[in-house]
Amino acid sequence: MKIVVPLLLFFLLAGWTGCGRKGPPAAPEAVAPERVTDLQGDVVEREIRLSWTIPAGERLFRLYKATEPFGQEPCVDCPVRFTQEIDIDTADPKAVDVAGDKVIYRDSAEAGYRSLYKIVVISADGLRSKYSNIVCVPVP
Repeated sequence: MKIVVPLLLFFLLAGWTGCGRKGPPAAPEAVAPERVTDLQGDVVEREIRLSWTIPAGERLFRLYKATEPFGQEPCVDCPVRFTQEIDIDTADPKAVDVAGDKVIYRDSAEAGYRSLYKIVVISADGLRSKYSNIVCVPVP
């Protein structure tokens, strides 16, 4: 009987504290990729050249493009309507030029229009970064 009481107390305390699980398991939080912060654009030899730095470990991007007539004054408070989406994989040599950690994307330049661009990074898990800075490239 002397051994039964301590054993009973031990199992009662061990069972009461549990195994450490206090609720349902939680899925790990997914982390969105780092956003592009240095999107730049220029007109070179009658084409628009966009460049940006590749965030570490990323290779997929979605480029958004809007075009507006050059003579028309832009509405300062109006949202830009990005009407084209272009998926870019830096592993595809036909899509872009990659030099170190820089990407160069070429787009056609339309005289009399300004083109506006922004980019999101898409991780291998399909998570999207926040939008990059918007760049405006006028083609007179």
